[in-house]
Amino acid sequence: AAAEGPERDALYRRLVEQQYEKGQAMNMAAMLEIDAVIDPARTRHWLARGLEAAPAPAPGASGRFVDAW
Repeated sequence: AAAEGPERDALYRRLVEQQYEKGQAMNMAAMLEIDAVIDPARTRHWLARGLEAAPAPAPGASGRFVDAW
């Protein structure tokens, strides 16, 4: 901890800047190995593509899943 004053304010600004840099979408994608960063304007398109790629449910399937644990 730094004593109050300009030195402490500078430390605070530097630490906040570091966290913003670490938290940017591209940095998070690289760190978490995310395949793509989706533009918010294209989210609906990406979700629709994902749903289209999912297999159709089997005929007569209830959709319920019972875990065998």
